[in-house]
Amino acid sequence: MQKNIFYMLLLLMTLISCKQEYNFYDIDGPALDFYTFIGDDILFQFNEPVSSIKYVLKKNNQQKELHLNNIFPVANVQIASNFFNKKQKGILQIEAIDTSDNKSLIKMPAPIINIHPAILQIEEVRLKYSKNKKQKIVLKAITSGNTAGYHLILFIRNKKTKVPFLFEHVTKGEKLEICIENLKEKKESNYEIGFSKKNINLYFKYRLSQTASLFFILNNKDHVLDYFMYYNSKKHPFEYYEGKKYFNKLKNELIVYNIQPILFDIAGTTTKKTICKVREKFIIKKY
Repeated sequence: MQKNIFYMLLLLMTLISCKQEYNFYDIDGPALDFYTFIGDDILFQFNEPVSSIKYVLKKNNQQKELHLNNIFPVANVQIASNFFNKKQKGILQIEAIDTSDNKSLIKMPAPIINIHPAILQIEEVRLKYSKNKKQKIVLKAITSGNTAGYHLILFIRNKKTKVPFLFEHVTKGEKLEICIENLKEKKESNYEIGFSKKNINLYFKYRLSQTASLFFILNNKDHVLDYFMYYNSKKHPFEYYEGKKYFNKLKNELIVYNIQPILFDIAGTTTKKTICKVREKFIIKKY
C-alpha cells in the first residue's frame, strides 16, 4: 500500500515538473494587440517585447520595407507615418521576432494617412419610414477636407457593420443623404459612401432598429467624429434598456473611445418628425 502511494506521489511530482517546464518556454511569436496614431507617428503595440521587426508595405505590385532592430526589446514600436502611402489603400505585412527568436507574420490593411481630414457630423436622422418616406441618415461636412480612411459604423439587429467612405475631397457645407433599405434582392455588399453621389442607398437584410441602436462616424485615426445612440421610451421605459446586455454593449462601443454617450429618446418621432442637429444638439423637428 505504501509502495503504491509512493509511486502515485512520484507520478504527480513528475507531472507538475513537466507542466512547469512547459510553461517556462516561449514558443509563440509576437501578436499585434493594436495600433494607434501618436502625433505624426504610428505606435504598434505587441503582446510582448520584440527584438527585430520588418514592415513590408505592398501596393499595386510595388513594395517598400522598413527594418528595425531594438537593442533594448520593447512591446510598443513607434514609426513615422510617412512610411505609409497618403490616401491610398495597401497591405501591410509585419514580421516580428521576440527575445526567444520566435517569429510571427502579420498581414493587415495598411493604416490610412490622411493629411487633410474633413470633419463630418450627423445632420439629420429619420428612423420611421413608409412607402414614400425612406429611413435615412444625412451627413454634413463641417470643414473641407478628405474622407480617406473614414467609416460609417452601423448596428443592425445588434450586428456591427462598417461601411467605408470613398477617398474623396469634400467641401464645407456639402451634405449626403444615406437611405437604409430592406434587402429584397441580391445587391453588392462592397458599398462605399461618397459625398459626390449626393444620395445613396444602402441595402441590408433589416433596417435600423426603431427601438434602440447606435451608429457613428469613425475617421482614419479611429476617432469618433459624431454619433447617435437612441432608445424608444414609447416601447419600453429607460430602466428596461439599462438592464439589457445588448444596450450596455452599445454604450461600451463609445466608452472605449473615451465617450460617455448621451442617449436620445425617439418616442416622439414620425415620418414627418425627424431628428435634426441644431447647435451641436439633437432635437425633433417637424417638416
